[in-house]
Amino acid sequence: MRSIAILLPLLSLPIVCWGPELAKEPVIGQLEVVATFNGPMPTGVTVANNGRIFVNFPKWGDNVEYTVAELKDGKTLPYPNAEINHYTGGDNQADILVSVQSVVVDPTGSRLWILDTGSLAFGRVKPSGPKLVAVDLNTNRVTKKIIFPADVALPMTFALSPKLNFYFTPWYEHSEIGESNVVANATLAPAAGTGIKEPSSKTNQFGVEALAGFLF
Repeated sequence: MRSIAILLPLLSLPIVCWGPELAKEPVIGQLEVVATFNGPMPTGVTVANNGRIFVNFPKWGDNVEYTVAELKDGKTLPYPNAEINHYTGGDNQADILVSVQSVVVDPTGSRLWILDTGSLAFGRVKPSGPKLVAVDLNTNRVTKKIIFPADVALPMTFALSPKLNFYFTPWYEHSEIGESNVVANATLAPAAGTGIKEPSSKTNQFGVEALAGFLF
């Protein structure tokens, strides 16, 4: 007996699903590589209102040629100049940038604040080393210096950011409950309606919530 194979075509039907459309993340603009860093590690970057970009390189152990720089055409140039970035290890650090941890353009958009830790490789600081330096972005000149005194910047102090904030919030809580009647469960109090008196009570609590925050 001969076997006959019969092939039946299979129908391919589209599957239709109903339901809410999945959320989609909107794409705004395109990513653009502004600069790449293959040497010392930067710890701060800030952008002025006119688009100028500034970065800093702390001297934690890398071979840092200049601790503050401006990005131009993808390259870094010492800012505000090479002289102020050239520290040779002397004791007078007031006019030199030793090891900058953070740079921030303030809300004016035309002034750059530079936080100098005055510490090389997390070592001990010297007098006049730890400081805040303001640079006018219109003239590229230092306009203000705030040198931290020795009782503020201790020998082993390491400054993280000029945006260090402390918050202290006092709070007080008063709770008062007057005398009330509580109806007892029938299984515990055979007489219907038997109640238990809850005495009045007062509580007073107070304290201070302290919070310290910093921006790297």
